[in-house]
Amino acid sequence: MTPHIYTLGNIFNGECVRSKSVRSKSYVENIKYRFGLLCVCFVIRGTNLDLDGILGHVEELRNRVMKIIITVAAIGIFTFIFGLRAASIGGIPIYYPFPDVYNNINTIIFNHIRADFLGGTGVSLIQVGLADAMMIQAEISLFVGIAIGMPVIVYQINKFLAPALKEKEKQMLVTIALPATFLFILGCAFAYFLIIPFTFKFLYGYTFAMGVLPTLSIESFVTFVLVFEIAFGIVFEMPVIQYGLTKLKVVKAEFWIKNWRYAFVGMIIFGGVITPDGSGITQLMIAFPMLGLYFIGYMVSRYVDKKDTPKKET
Repeated sequence: MTPHIYTLGNIFNGECVRSKSVRSKSYVENIKYRFGLLCVCFVIRGTNLDLDGILGHVEELRNRVMKIIITVAAIGIFTFIFGLRAASIGGIPIYYPFPDVYNNINTIIFNHIRADFLGGTGVSLIQVGLADAMMIQAEISLFVGIAIGMPVIVYQINKFLAPALKEKEKQMLVTIALPATFLFILGCAFAYFLIIPFTFKFLYGYTFAMGVLPTLSIESFVTFVLVFEIAFGIVFEMPVIQYGLTKLKVVKAEFWIKNWRYAFVGMIIFGGVITPDGSGITQLMIAFPMLGLYFIGYMVSRYVDKKDTPKKET
């Protein structure tokens, strides 16, 4: 049985009006219905409200979230318990998983990250807390679980929102899925091969110039790398977000160019939050690529507006 949809305005007024269709004229209103119903229980007035629709949405959301958690946890546990061993078949190296809680996949990833960013720099990593090494491996497990499980996460979110979307809007989500994935990977690669190495080299240059012995806790090191990776992966989604909002007629293309100065201020603030130094150099290295992506998103949005306008007039 399909869960009922109730408009929030009717619920706030103590009424209970059941919508005839899940789909509404407004895309934004439909999304608000799906998420707004989750907190309706805090503002219900009267006794004539049928809770089947609300409970149906809460149950569906719980099932989707549980599937996401199980997927991420399964991948994370696998990387935490298993390591990789090499075998040779016909001279071709083959790697297979083998139980090893110490030299596991997370340890392999950590050693690669340390070699790429700190190899040959003379920086020593130290463990401050007793369980720091284990907690760092848990962080890496979570990151790998989310990264590998991203298709499942996107699929579950799409299935939850699908009843509130029109056919054209569903097609748009399918259209942007591949570019969004590519841009996320591109953002992570941009941070890994350019931003993070420059940041370490720039900041530790002052340390070496002063003749100070450079040390860094493993918690600070791994957290810094993971935060930059996730942040740039999300930042590179900006053109896709701008395209989606313009395509859905939430905003017009002119909105992006009129408000670019405010957006740039937000980018600088964002760069200041995730960078560890107060020099402003690394902060600007984050803000300027974001600004470039912002204008790319504007140009794409402008193309979408021009393409859709004749159809609208026809």
